[in-house]
Amino acid sequence: MQLRVQKPGEQKCLLYCTAMLLDVDVSILENILETDGQEKWWPDFSLPKCYRGIHIQEIQDIFIAQGLCLYPIEKFPILGPTNDTRLARLIKDIEWCELRFYTRILGSKGILIYKSHAKVLDSDGKIYDPKGKISELDPKESFLIREAWLLAEIKS
Repeated sequence: MQLRVQKPGEQKCLLYCTAMLLDVDVSILENILETDGQEKWWPDFSLPKCYRGIHIQEIQDIFIAQGLCLYPIEKFPILGPTNDTRLARLIKDIEWCELRFYTRILGSKGILIYKSHAKVLDSDGKIYDPKGKISELDPKESFLIREAWLLAEIKS
């Protein structure tokens, strides 16, 4: 995996993560999507909330076109009788959810979603941050991740 670092001020971490996983230039992805995600859709909000951004499903479409997919691993799976999340309950306790999440992503390759940032996980346990840092996956780091989108080949 080659670390690709976004320029200062850019808010394109999801595009950079995709570029790392597919080993392509970010500009190719922007051409495919016909956007770089930096359009100000909400000008009344401060940076970076004012930007359009890129949705994970747009990224999924790029992978599908390559015969690949990203499948989600939720950190805290919940169930509820309605769409009202106030009624939702975890399927197991928090400790079980944390351990399950860590063991599911360990040894996998994909995109890790944090609160408002994305990084790449390589199957050897290295985490590639588009901000320019390479680190290791461990339980402490796993605690900070909100969800994971793991890479798989589509077989017909």
